Amino acid sequence: MATLPDEVFVDCSTLVRNADGTVVTGNPTQDDFADVLAKVAANDPETTSVNLNNLDDAEPLQMIDLAEALMENTVVTEVWLCNCNMDTLGGQMFGQVLKRNATLTELNLETNRIGPKGMVALAKALKENTGLSILRLENQNTPMGNKAERLFVKALKANKSLVKLAADFHEQSSKNAVVSALTRNIDRARKARRKAA
Repeated sequence: MATLPDEVFVDCSTLVRNADGTVVTGNPTQDDFADVLAKVAANDPETTSVNLNNLDDAEPLQMIDLAEALMENTVVTEVWLCNCNMDTLGGQMFGQVLKRNATLTELNLETNRIGPKGMVALAKALKENTGLSILRLENQNTPMGNKAERLFVKALKANKSLVKLAADFHEQSSKNAVVSALTRNIDRARKARRKAA
C-alpha cells in the first residue's frame, strides 16, 4: 500500500489567515471573533467563510451575536463553529438563521451543548430552508431526543437542498428515513448538474 508524504496532511481546523493572507496556527482568539463578527455584520464581500472552530474562551452569548449578524448576511456561505460552547439558545438562534438566510450552504455546529429544544428549532428550520446543502450536528453533550429526530425526518421530506446531515440519530427508522431523503436530494442535484452541463 502506498503512503503519502507527511507534508500532504494539514490540520485545517487550526488554519487562520492574517489580513495579509499569511497562515498562522492555533485556535481563533477573542480578537479574531470580534473581527469576524464585525465583517459578518457589515456584510463584507470578502468574508464568505467563517471558521471559528475551537474558539478560545468562547461564551454562549457570542454565538447568539454571530447568529443575529448572519440573519441579514447575504455573503457568507460556510460557517464552522465546532467546540464553541454553543448552548440550546444558540441552537435555537441558528434555527432562525436557517429560516431567514438562503445564502448559507454549509453549517457545522458539531461538539457543542445544543440540547433537544435547539435541535427541534434546527429541524423545523430545514423545512423552510432552500439553500443549505450540508449540516453537521454530531457530538452534542445531550441526545437530540425523539421529537427532534421525527422533526428532522419530517423536514427532509420537504427540503430539497440538503445532501449531507451528520447528526446522532438513535431511532433506526429515523436513520433510514433521513438516508432515503438525502439520497433523493443527492440524485436530484446530480440530475440538475447533468442537465446544466
